[in-house]
Amino acid sequence: MPYPYGSELIQIMSSKTGPAPVCLLDVVATDGTSYHWASKELDVTPVYTGTRPAWALGLANPPANYDTHYFPWLLSASGFQQSRSMQSSQATISVQNISGNTLQRDLAGLLTARTFEGAIFAFREWNLLAQCAEFEQHGRLTVVSTSEGQCQFGANPLLNPNDYDGNPYSYSETCQWRFGSPQCGSTPGNDAAFGAPCSNTYVTCHQRNLFGGVLNTVVFPQTPSVANISANQVQYRRLV
Repeated sequence: MPYPYGSELIQIMSSKTGPAPVCLLDVVATDGTSYHWASKELDVTPVYTGTRPAWALGLANPPANYDTHYFPWLLSASGFQQSRSMQSSQATISVQNISGNTLQRDLAGLLTARTFEGAIFAFREWNLLAQCAEFEQHGRLTVVSTSEGQCQFGANPLLNPNDYDGNPYSYSETCQWRFGSPQCGSTPGNDAAFGAPCSNTYVTCHQRNLFGGVLNTVVFPQTPSVANISANQVQYRRLV
């Protein structure tokens, strides 16, 4: 499905001059707190909003409207790829880790709580003239590395077929359920009629309606057959 670009945005993007787009990053941690970071400090309506973090209320010069204010913490973002096959790789987002005091820096203090693993994010390339996004990606964050100057996050999209596993079981004539498990349905401790554990075969199964195997029984016995070949000798007439 094509991205619904507006006519104004298409005209501005086709121009060879103009200000560079600003990268915006909205993050909602697992505890519900929201953070708004950008490559340039500005006020923009965010995609995700949540509760304010405690440290934002104690700023010396808090912004007039924290919910729409983006702090210039975003350093770089790269690796966002989209393909028709719906396969995507992990992008990299770098955030500064310099602001704060000499004892603890702001981002390091946020990471101490470990609320960013699995956090939801929305990354946008914001066009300043059109006041709309040229590119937008949603997903979840994972902490890759942290240094004294910056922190790197891995950005995974919300829909990534590369992370989905298929059937964890293999096709076999033997049952793959553990005896006495909820999938098996047998309760040897409560029902003496079941007796000893089964041999993971259909014949010894106590709950055949829950048998976790593939039956491969032959209904009709197959007998070897021999092709009927005529024993008459045929002599072909040749032209001399």
